[in-house]
Amino acid sequence: MLTVIITTDDSDSFLHEYSTLFLPFQQEGQIAFCHWNPAGKDYKSALPELSGLVAAQTEWRALVALIQREDDLDQEQEFPAELDNPFDFCCNGRQDGYEVEESNIPLIRLAQMLGGVPEPIYEFADDLVQQPETGRWMRDTVLKTTRESIRQQRIKWSVLEDKYQFSGPKPCAVWFLVSRPYPASRVRKKNQEPDSPEPKKDLSFAQRNRYPARARFFTMDCMGSRYGRGTLEEFRFWMAALTLAINDYDGGRVEPEKLYQIHLDLSTEQWRKLLSDYCNRLSRIRRMMERRASALRTRAHQEEPPKEQELPDFTFKVTVAMDPVNSSELQVEDGDLGLSRDCPEDELDWWGRSVRQSGRAMEKLLMAPRRALDQACLYAHRNSSVVPIQVRKLDLYQQEELEHLLMEEEIALFQTNADEALPLGRIRRDRRKADRQVRETIGGRMSRRMTTIAGVAALLLYLAGFVPEWIRARMQGTELGPILLACAIRLGILAVVGLLTLLWFRHGLRRKVGDYNAVMRTLGTKINAMCEFYSGYLTQICTYMRGRGALDLIQSRTVAVQEQTDRMERHIRALDRCCRQTISWMESMGLERMEDEHSGQPEYFNVEIPPEENEAYELRTRRSILKRDRSGRQIRVPYPFVQGLEFEREELFK
Repeated sequence: MLTVIITTDDSDSFLHEYSTLFLPFQQEGQIAFCHWNPAGKDYKSALPELSGLVAAQTEWRALVALIQREDDLDQEQEFPAELDNPFDFCCNGRQDGYEVEESNIPLIRLAQMLGGVPEPIYEFADDLVQQPETGRWMRDTVLKTTRESIRQQRIKWSVLEDKYQFSGPKPCAVWFLVSRPYPASRVRKKNQEPDSPEPKKDLSFAQRNRYPARARFFTMDCMGSRYGRGTLEEFRFWMAALTLAINDYDGGRVEPEKLYQIHLDLSTEQWRKLLSDYCNRLSRIRRMMERRASALRTRAHQEEPPKEQELPDFTFKVTVAMDPVNSSELQVEDGDLGLSRDCPEDELDWWGRSVRQSGRAMEKLLMAPRRALDQACLYAHRNSSVVPIQVRKLDLYQQEELEHLLMEEEIALFQTNADEALPLGRIRRDRRKADRQVRETIGGRMSRRMTTIAGVAALLLYLAGFVPEWIRARMQGTELGPILLACAIRLGILAVVGLLTLLWFRHGLRRKVGDYNAVMRTLGTKINAMCEFYSGYLTQICTYMRGRGALDLIQSRTVAVQEQTDRMERHIRALDRCCRQTISWMESMGLERMEDEHSGQPEYFNVEIPPEENEAYELRTRRSILKRDRSGRQIRVPYPFVQGLEFEREELFK
C-alpha cells in the first residue's frame, strides 16, 4: 500500500540531501512525498500535489512527518502545544469539543482534511425524571443540547465537509509523527512556564482538539541543531518515518486517541561501514575514470594531422551508359500521300495508325534511358560513402575549407534544373499540338470524289465558255483549227493549275507531318544529350555525398572523443559530489571514514549511462529486511543499520 509522506519546507533540505536513501522506495511505489502548505484552507491550496500522487490508487495511507527543532521552542509560537504531547494545543485545553468550526491551527485543519471532520458531539446529562403514569421519580440520561444548536452544528459540519472535499480516494489511515524535545529539556521548559489557572476539560486530547477517528499519533524524542547533533537526530527521525511508512500495523497495535512514543535502534557502526564502503568504491571508480580520460586525451593529441597537407579528393565518376538513340522509329513516313485525303487510302486512318505506332515507339524508347538512369543512380548510391579507414584526420582549418567547398557544390546542385535535361512534359505537349495540326490539315483537304467533281465542273464551265466562240466562228465561216488549238492550250493550263493546287495542299500536309517528326527528332536528341548531362550531375552528387560523409565522419570522430571525455568528466564531477556528500554525512554524525580494503580492485562501470540512472551510484545494500521487535512481532526495516523500531503507549493525564 502506498504511503504518502507529507512534509513542510523545513524538511526539504534534509530530504534532498538524503534522497539516495528514499529513492529506491519511491521507485518501487511504496512511498511518495507530498508538500504541505500550512496556510492552505482546502486541498488545492494545502496539498496541491496530492491528487496527482493518489489518482491511480484505490487504497493509500497518509503519514504527516514534522520535525521540531529545540531552537524553535525558545521562540514565541502562534499555537503552542504541550511539551509532552505535541498534538495537544494549549489554546484547546478548555474546549469541550462540541462546537463544529474551522480550526485556526494548521495541523488540526490538515487532520480534518485527510481524515474527515468529526461529527457534532451532543451533550447528555443524568437527571431525575417523573413518570407521568405512576408519578414516580427515576434517574435518566437527558439530551441537554437544544434542537436549534443541533441543527446549526449539522449545517457547519456539512459546510466544512464540502470545503474539504477531495476528488480522489481519501486515506484509509492518517498517521502523525511529530518530534518533541528530550525529557530534560521538557522539564526545564515546564519550570520556566507559569501554571495554567484553569484545569483542562475532562476529555481526551483528540476530542478536545477535534482530531478525526482515523488519526493515529506518534512522537519521538529528537534534539535540534542547538547541541551539534542535529543531523544525526534528523537522520534518526526520518529513518523512523521511513520504517513506519513501509510497515502495516493492524488496528489492535495502534489505537485511536492514544499517544505512542517511538524508539529507533540505529547502528552507527553499520551506517559508518556502509558509507565508507560506498565512498571507497566511488573513489576507485573515480581514479579509473581519470586514467581513462587521460589516455583518451593523449590518444587524441597523438592523432593530430600533419601541417600543410592537401585536402583529399573525393571525386567519383558516374556514367549513364546507353546506346545512341535512332529517332527514325519515332517519325512518320509521308511518301505515300496522295493528291486527295482518301487516295490511295484514308489519311485520317493512316495518320491515326502512324501516330499510335510512333507513340508506342516513344514509350519503348523512353524505357532505355530510364533503365540506364536507374542503374547509374544505384551505382552512385553504392559509392556515395567513403570507407572510414580511408578517411584521414584534418585539422580545424582544413575542415573549414572542405566545408566551404561542399557548400559551393551544394549551391550548384540546387541551382541545376535536372528536369530540363529531358523535358518530357513539354515534348508531349508539342507532340499533341503537332498531331492536332496534322488532323486539322487533313480535315481541310478534299476527298477524291470532291476533286473529281471540281475538275469536271471546271471543265464544263470552261467548255461552256468556249461554245459562243465556236458558234461565232461557224457563223462567220472562220476556220476552227486555231480556235481548237487555243482551247486545248487553255485547257492544259487549267489542268496544270488544278494539279499545282492539289500538290500545294499535299505539301502543306507534309509540312505539318514534318513538324511532328521534328518534335520526335528533338526527343531523340534530348535523350542522347541526357546521358551526358546526368553523368555529370550524378558525378557531382556522388562527389558531394562522399565529401560530406567524410567530413561528417571526421567531425563525428572529434565529437565522439569530446563526448566521451565530457561523459567521463561529468562522472568524475558526480563521483566527487557523492564522495563529498558521503563524507559530510559521516562528519555531521561524528563518524570517521574507514580505510579501503580493496584499493587495487577494479570496478565495473558503464560510462554511457548518466549518473542519474547509473546503478554504480547506489548504496548497494539490502533493503526491506524483516526483523523482530521486543514483542516478537515481525517488522520490516529499510536498511541493515536500522536495527529495529519500537513504540509504546504513553499515559496521558486528563
